[in-house]
Amino acid sequence: MSTQLLWKFALIIGVIAVAVFYVIPPEERINLGLDLRGGAHIVMEVDTDSALQYELELNQSRIGQTLKERGISYESIFPAEPTVMEIRGTDVGRSDEVREVLDQQVGRWAIRDLGSGNWRIVMPPEYRTYVENAAVTITLNTIRNRIDALGVREPLVQQQGLAGDRILVQLPGVEDPERAKDVLIEPALLEWKEVTYPPGVTDFGNWAPPVSREQAAAMFGGTLPADTELFPETFTSADGSLGTLWW
Repeated sequence: MSTQLLWKFALIIGVIAVAVFYVIPPEERINLGLDLRGGAHIVMEVDTDSALQYELELNQSRIGQTLKERGISYESIFPAEPTVMEIRGTDVGRSDEVREVLDQQVGRWAIRDLGSGNWRIVMPPEYRTYVENAAVTITLNTIRNRIDALGVREPLVQQQGLAGDRILVQLPGVEDPERAKDVLIEPALLEWKEVTYPPGVTDFGNWAPPVSREQAAAMFGGTLPADTELFPETFTSADGSLGTLWW
């Protein structure tokens, strides 16, 4: 056998050996999908209506509190539609002050004076889209964090549906799909936190929170108050990119 033939034979054996090294054991070297490894396939729908309801109720509370602080009486503030609230029975003689409060709290919303001390406030379509997208983004991040705690290799978590309010979750190799499902749908703990505004802020409705921890500290003179914590809020901008606000 010639030397050239021996080298070719050795090269072929070497290539085969390297291929075997990278393939065996296959379950550790190759990412097997649900069809080969089994696991959990879950499709979840985000309740964006609840997010809109929460946003409406939050602004109702802010408006009502500010009216009380200004000594402006009213009969009721209530949701007339999923993105509409109405105020009934304010003092007609103080309409300018009511308008000022509304401009401070929801200045970017459509505000209409119905007369006789009644007002109608409508959430703009672009803000509704922002609230819905934020709800989906927060849910995606929450699901990913919970999957990380399960220790699943190569999970798939992505948005689905024409409205973008469904989330597909694939967990290859999960031996207990029911437990995984319970972990994903377990209700999160909701905590109420009072917002601490920087000194000098009076227009609370149009105030924009900082986009970094450093910027937040700078607003308080370089150091946050001792009883103040920062909490991130992920949002989707108009161009589809993600950003973070710090409350």
